Amino acid sequence: MQYSIEPVRLLSADDEAESLSACLKMILLQGGKTTEAAAGLAEGKSAYEILDEAFDGRAVDLKGCIMNQVLYYVNRGCPVLALNGNKAELILGYDVYKNLILYDPMEESTHLIAQDDADVLYGAGGYPFVSVAGLE
Repeated sequence: MQYSIEPVRLLSADDEAESLSACLKMILLQGGKTTEAAAGLAEGKSAYEILDEAFDGRAVDLKGCIMNQVLYYVNRGCPVLALNGNKAELILGYDVYKNLILYDPMEESTHLIAQDDADVLYGAGGYPFVSVAGLE
């Protein structure tokens, strides 16, 4: 058994810089927004700032939150942007075996990662997560 968000459209990226733009665009599309993420990033805006402007103050900076707290948003139908260095992925779901379902726009595929491994991976970067409240 698993819980997974079906995004509006899965996008691809050629490199790490584009991965952030692609993940932001997928969240924006999920919420019915047409804002161009790449333009905001080019202006020096953070992922949080782009989402917060597009969703009228409903972006949630989850930096420092542990995985169980992050999965609350996934359970509510909100993809979570996860940064691993300069590479961005989306947390789209989880299963009963404590695996996270991640979408990697550079690989154009989803993969599983154990929650404990995700804690180590993202914990090294200070748990850099961003989502939007109320996409459900």
